[in-house]
Amino acid sequence: LGKMRLKSAYVLAMILDKSGQRHPDIAFALAAGGIVCNQPAYEARGTLLLSEQVDALTAAERHAIRDTASQLGMHFTKMFLGAPNGVDSMLRVIEILKAAEPQFRAEFDWDAPIPELTGEEMRRRGREKSRLTSYPLPPADAPRLPRRVLVADREFFAPHQVGTPGTPWPRLMMSGPALVDAMNGYGWQAEFFPMFGPQLPRWQDYIPAMLERCRQMKPDILVLESGILFQPWLRPLCIAMLRRLRQEQPEMKLVANMHDIWDEHDAEMVLDVAPHLDLLWQSCRPSMSFWQHPSLANKLLHTFCVPNEWCAGTTDRPLAPHISFLMSVQVYNWQRAMWLTAIQHKGIPIQVTLSNHREADGMSASESHLHWMRRLEESTCCLSLLRRAQNSFGKMVVWRSFETFFSGALLVQESTPDMDYHFVAGEHYLEFSSVAELAAVARFIAEHREEAEEIRRRGHAFARERYGDRQLIGYLDYQLYFAHNKG
Repeated sequence: LGKMRLKSAYVLAMILDKSGQRHPDIAFALAAGGIVCNQPAYEARGTLLLSEQVDALTAAERHAIRDTASQLGMHFTKMFLGAPNGVDSMLRVIEILKAAEPQFRAEFDWDAPIPELTGEEMRRRGREKSRLTSYPLPPADAPRLPRRVLVADREFFAPHQVGTPGTPWPRLMMSGPALVDAMNGYGWQAEFFPMFGPQLPRWQDYIPAMLERCRQMKPDILVLESGILFQPWLRPLCIAMLRRLRQEQPEMKLVANMHDIWDEHDAEMVLDVAPHLDLLWQSCRPSMSFWQHPSLANKLLHTFCVPNEWCAGTTDRPLAPHISFLMSVQVYNWQRAMWLTAIQHKGIPIQVTLSNHREADGMSASESHLHWMRRLEESTCCLSLLRRAQNSFGKMVVWRSFETFFSGALLVQESTPDMDYHFVAGEHYLEFSSVAELAAVARFIAEHREEAEEIRRRGHAFARERYGDRQLIGYLDYQLYFAHNKG
């Protein structure tokens, strides 16, 4: 079952089931094998048994079940997405996943009534749960020093594809160059150090190359993208580099740009590197419990770390009568296939155009990102789906959230407590937590266009005011040099 040899697993599960054996993996294999072998009776029996057995487990015991559910979700997404009769097949898969994961039962309850939404009620709920985090800027009379900064970030979205035979080159990534441009606009002197590109043949080569560039440049600040820290075999080399920099350039500020901190599994990595850093900069999951660890005190900046104001759009276009979905569906975010299936099944007016940032588009990083932002702007209303980590059923803030605000489009997004740190639901964007609620949001946009337009304008203005390029760098400046009696 773990290797997705579903026909073999199905045969074994039938034998074990007939002999009276009971285990969630047997039920999984019966249900999944029933789909693959077109045996609806065994599919139904496995689904029923799985639901009964999962309900009897403790919360801790469900982690293994989630791993198997993730593997099945990825496997069937690859099999059925875009295939003939793929929606019907995915609906059957969703029933298995609902049996395995109770939270899916509420999200994908086909019989749930569509609630009536009002702008006033959505704003009230959003304000009640808001946890907006405010960061100060440096004092207005403080001198703006031309600090030297080395920004080490990914050059490509999917660096593991670079140079892989038979694999298309991925799209260039804008986060590093955008950060450099924003810092230079702020009055600093920043330089981009591209990581995981074709310049060096092996990942471990970047560490000595980065160390050497720091020795040459002697930057005041090193901003290091966290991708190099996720590799357990690379992390000791990276920590050794940070220690060496502390010895050689003790005044240098060391910042980790935590793009992809998705779930609690990342706690070990974060706590391992934190003692060697001055600041951890991230926005994906500020609600996770391990951020409260004593070793992280005074070391956190929970704001988005990719400047977008340089390519911001407007809210001038009238709001479209439908929502647009412009995201990709990949193995690591297979849960999006469930939502697309549900949208089609329930006839929710959402226009789906799948994107693919894993393939190069022939543009420079800035051209590609600007083109992307204009697509968001032209859509006027974008759906964002948040689950990403393979073995996590939690939801986090993704780049698309901030990009949509800056583009001038109205954001429609899955509910997550992490978003409450950055924006207010109902006031800056519209949220949902089930298929029925998504249908209600679509109805609200169609029937209350002026209120939806006002939410869209407030979200765009708030993003530019709170997370504009100069503000982002100003927050970083304050945290490094003014907070906690520094500098």
